[in-house]
Amino acid sequence: MALEDLQMRVDCPVKAQNAGLFISRGNAAHPTRIIDSHELLFVTQGRLEIWEDEQEFVVEAGGILRLWPGRRHGSSTPMPPDLRFYWIHYDMEETNC
Repeated sequence: MALEDLQMRVDCPVKAQNAGLFISRGNAAHPTRIIDSHELLFVTQGRLEIWEDEQEFVVEAGGILRLWPGRRHGSSTPMPPDLRFYWIHYDMEETNC
């Protein structure tokens, strides 16, 4: 998904938890876990290979991925040394949104 494809309703409350910029050193992996928040990843450089439940995703530079709360996710492969992405964990009221 490209950044211009991301749409969220503005009348649905969103609360950011934390965010950052990940810069790979070539020896990391996204932890395998289940979290209770949404996670939005925006890849600025390199290629991110990640899975959520049984679905595999490959996110190239300029692409975004939304991970859902309550679903197991983690790295499909070790993160390459040229990978950089922004991430944000957030809560969103989903009733009627």
